[in-house]
Amino acid sequence: MSNTIELSKYDAALTSINNLPNNPAVSGIAGLIINYYSSPPNRRTEIIQQALNYGKEGTKFLLSILNDKLETPEVKDVVYSLLFKCSGLISAINNNKTLITDTSHTPEGSAVNIYTKLNKLLKAKKWKQADLETQKIMLIVAKRTEQGYLQLQDIENFPCFDLHIIDQLWLEHSGGKFGFSVQRRIYESLGGGKNYDLLIWREFGDRVGWRREGKWLDYSDINFTITAPVGHLPLWGDVDDGL
Repeated sequence: MSNTIELSKYDAALTSINNLPNNPAVSGIAGLIINYYSSPPNRRTEIIQQALNYGKEGTKFLLSILNDKLETPEVKDVVYSLLFKCSGLISAINNNKTLITDTSHTPEGSAVNIYTKLNKLLKAKKWKQADLETQKIMLIVAKRTEQGYLQLQDIENFPCFDLHIIDQLWLEHSGGKFGFSVQRRIYESLGGGKNYDLLIWREFGDRVGWRREGKWLDYSDINFTITAPVGHLPLWGDVDDGL
């Protein structure tokens, strides 16, 4: 019988680490977690690159690192970049810049009425509620509500029409201050492209106000007012537990 232990659930992995037999060959998300916490800090950034291979469990593990006050800023930088890559918003816009301006094709799956609440929230300047509603809408459009998160292929196939509507609503009600296209312009102005660059990513975080004094902000510290920096919103991800 193989001594490989397969644990697919994040919580199960955490609670069972101390009960594992000596020197087992552990694989899956459990193996990744054990490898991460048993490795020196200079190796952790390399190890967590594999987290997204484990779907929702991997994402939950990354989010737990963000909540670890003892973790280093360098590791958290990599975690943010991985979550950003997973959400894929700027990457998707970079790959097809016409999707912000081209509405000539309306996919059958797009239902304009699902934007009624978002429009009302933005019109009322309820920025935090609008941010959460944006997440909800994108899950609905991508048919990922049950899963509660998007995979990279979901973003790559995300309907241009819907992304355009979301962006235009944010632009209109913020006076051009917030929106995916605003974030894209800032990201590109810093030299950002399809490939991740740590320094550019940090500078982008500084520019849009997601970082302060060299540290990434918790979601509770995000400025949900019109006085926030240009490009500060929307903030996409597992927003209840993320930034």
